[in-house]
Amino acid sequence: RSRQELLRLNAKIRVRFPRYAELVSPEALSVQAVQSKLRREEGLILIVPSRVDVHVFAVSPTRITWKRVEGGAKGVTETVATLRCQVDPDTCGAAAPDGPPSFDRAKAFGLYRDLIAPVEDALAGVRTLYVTTSGSLSGLPLGLLLTSAPEAGDDADPALLAGSPWLADKYALISLPSVSSLRALGALKVSSGRLALSGYGDPVLADYRPGAARGRGALRVFRSVSAEGLALADPDTLRQGLQSLPGSRTELETMARALGAPETAVHLGVASTETSVKGSADLSQARVVLFATHGLLPRHLPCDIEPALALTPPAQATEKENGLLDASEIANLKLNAEFV
Repeated sequence: RSRQELLRLNAKIRVRFPRYAELVSPEALSVQAVQSKLRREEGLILIVPSRVDVHVFAVSPTRITWKRVEGGAKGVTETVATLRCQVDPDTCGAAAPDGPPSFDRAKAFGLYRDLIAPVEDALAGVRTLYVTTSGSLSGLPLGLLLTSAPEAGDDADPALLAGSPWLADKYALISLPSVSSLRALGALKVSSGRLALSGYGDPVLADYRPGAARGRGALRVFRSVSAEGLALADPDTLRQGLQSLPGSRTELETMARALGAPETAVHLGVASTETSVKGSADLSQARVVLFATHGLLPRHLPCDIEPALALTPPAQATEKENGLLDASEIANLKLNAEFV
């Protein structure tokens, strides 16, 4: 019975949201089809760990290469766990450090050296790099890797970190859930909107004071159940379980100034809500749509099967407004943006 219901819902998704369905459950593309989807100066890298080895594929419009890192799966998993802990202590578990940990530049370079450098000849001339990873690597942004051996010095030195050769400086990195997602991305028809920016951020969360510095907050969010039996985010727990993000206000205001957008283009604090997003007449006209807030994965939210963006919680949760903009709600937004 459950299988039949799942098949029915999947069929419904393919009818109502065909582009979303293609992104999350696409049919395979041939290598030749992948190359035909890549424009000049675009490339793709696919990293797939097996039980023991790690397989890395690089594709550009004219070249293809492959590298197997024999016996590398365990080491990659351990290195990813270390780097994730250093940039997001919430992932450290029992090994969480007392204070902010240093970022291990040598390990970050080691991943680049072992996984990407051996296939990089195929990416000569590439500036935009599509990235598809699986396993432990799907939890680490590849932009954090270093492209050359780090200089000697303290890994906690801000000057050394700022001057390090990051992979994100070498390529414009675009993460894809699968290689076949190129088919759906290529089908999007985007035209310029009339407005420069529509932005949302700095939601009212724990210890909210606009402009004040804040430490990191834990992702401890629980859900209540509505009268209709729907799982809803509990506003009070959401408000207290996530730390406020005053830096996101600075980010949005700086972006608005850079793009020449008016102050009304950004929705901050109490104005950064699900209702303001879903009811915005400007959203479909903006060339740039920017969310500066907590992005939550399903595993952070008990009883939730969707990822979500955290916005200002309401006084009381309803089906339309509970403080979390879920993926299914995002799929219903009318966007005509060049950049989201």
